[in-house]
Amino acid sequence: MLGFLLYPPALLLTILGLSLWLYFDGRNRIASWWRGLFSGSLVLYLLSLFSSGLSWEQLWPTLIRDLFLLAIIPSVLKTFGGSRKVFFAMLLLTLGLVAWFESRQAQKALAQLREKTAEGESETLSTTELDWEYLIDLKGEPSQEALSRLAKAYKFQIRKAFRMQHPEWGHLDEYYLIDLPEGSEEKGPELEKELYQQGLVDWVEENETIQIQPIEARLPKPRRKDYGLNDPELGRLWSFDLMQVNRLYDFLRLLPVKPQKKALIAILDTGIDGQHEDLKTQYQSIKSEYDKDVREHGTHCAGIAAAVSNNGIGIASLAPSTGYMQVASVKVLNDYGSGHQNRIIQGILEAADAGADVISLSLGGRSSPSKQKAYEEAVAYAHRAGAIVVVAAGNDNRNARFYAPANVSGVITVAAVDSTGSKASFSNTVQALPYGIAAPGVAIYSTTPNNTYKSFSGTSMATPYVAGLLALMKSYQPDLTTREAWQILHDTGKETPDGKYTGRLIQPAAALRQLMGTNN
Repeated sequence: MLGFLLYPPALLLTILGLSLWLYFDGRNRIASWWRGLFSGSLVLYLLSLFSSGLSWEQLWPTLIRDLFLLAIIPSVLKTFGGSRKVFFAMLLLTLGLVAWFESRQAQKALAQLREKTAEGESETLSTTELDWEYLIDLKGEPSQEALSRLAKAYKFQIRKAFRMQHPEWGHLDEYYLIDLPEGSEEKGPELEKELYQQGLVDWVEENETIQIQPIEARLPKPRRKDYGLNDPELGRLWSFDLMQVNRLYDFLRLLPVKPQKKALIAILDTGIDGQHEDLKTQYQSIKSEYDKDVREHGTHCAGIAAAVSNNGIGIASLAPSTGYMQVASVKVLNDYGSGHQNRIIQGILEAADAGADVISLSLGGRSSPSKQKAYEEAVAYAHRAGAIVVVAAGNDNRNARFYAPANVSGVITVAAVDSTGSKASFSNTVQALPYGIAAPGVAIYSTTPNNTYKSFSGTSMATPYVAGLLALMKSYQPDLTTREAWQILHDTGKETPDGKYTGRLIQPAAALRQLMGTNN
């Protein structure tokens, strides 16, 4: 943004310096001064242009246009050099016209930037974007006069919160975001009261911030286990022993029925390295800007859910070969691992519209269970689109009932267990939630960007195991609902020492057997 603001004056100074350098050519002292101004201004101009935030499609035509102006304007002005008054009058007129033109172009660019942000097309999730404080559900057709009066009084900005392919499936198209000026956040409760009193809204809730905090763990020691696959790091996946994945592979090898589809898992996270050696064969790109991951978290989750098995590289997932699932990224967290509730909700909608069968969210934060209306609308939208939503319970050793989106109605919430099947020391508990389940989440070895592998702990790691199993199930039964899926996971899950608090531990082979038994 700073480059964007410096660009117009830098261009004007460059034109001025070059024009006066040519005008005073031959007068060494004066000419050298203006030559120095031109050189410095040209450097400033180039720096400001290339840091202006313009896309490559916008930048090159702008550069060519400006170089043309730098070639033409000083040459034309030099023809008036016989009369100092005429020369300087034409110089001021020219600079005024260029300044006017550039201000118009800047206004257009800013308008496009605002429109792009309002439509949610800017997915870079920079740290300078507005921190929208509130999500509001406008009541029907509210009084624009009253809304404008409040906006003026509180100096807030407002824009539509969400976009989706099927607004008729719910009320999320009636949601808006409000941003209060910096330093005025304490007026939020007063504004909320006004919105309700004037009958402008049906609902107001804080646009909560979500932050991931991956727990790096010691690299697991390899174990000798024959799964019939050639992935060299398979022995580091102690979790496969606990889930008896060898039985799953044996069952699928003997199963005469082929999958009906490749189920799509959408990982809502920090992005995914879509070119990772152990993911790219099963990776589906939704947007190119989602196909990279600075934070590592999203790529690690993707490998747990859908690493390519039996390819002679890295690790494996619950799918013993290609043909069962694909994985995609929707980047909802920035490169610092944080994001706002509205962006995560938008990610759920985007994943559902992209045809995801399973939506996996290894993220969350503390939240009141009574303040999740927008999340619930988004999950209901995903269900209507045919997706199952899976969410991490959280890593604070507390009741997940007070964490969102773990506490949202209609999601499957995943607690983490260690190698003994006991609750991981950090894991939140799920006993107060209707669809709680457990999966391994301590020292889980998986993919990280640039063809590397690391070991992390967290309910973030347990969640994609459940997502991968659900994708496997939906590859055979695409119409499987959330309730049906959880019931199978619960019925076939293993009782553990802390099962009252974690839910039962998933057993993939038993789950697939029960699923296929109902089909046959």
